[in-house]
Amino acid sequence: PAAAGGGDDARDLPLDLSTTQRWSEGRHRVWDIIEELVSMNVFPNPVNPFAVDHAALRRQPPDERFLSTGAMVSFLRDLLADAGESAVARAG
Repeated sequence: PAAAGGGDDARDLPLDLSTTQRWSEGRHRVWDIIEELVSMNVFPNPVNPFAVDHAALRRQPPDERFLSTGAMVSFLRDLLADAGESAVARAG
């Protein structure tokens, strides 16, 4: 089937990422893929691909700022929770 917004020749071409190639090993999480994508596409490479752009947050309307902040806190909570025993098990 044709991709949304594309013609008949539009194809699904997955990215060739080292994290997705080794996904079945169970050692990678979604944020590892995000880190690899950011590092591949941002120049110069950021020291911390998850650094918060506080200026961008301040420019957002209050409702959007609160939602963005809540999403970041939720993500960090999940990241912290995964850094425990399951991370040790993945490291093998």
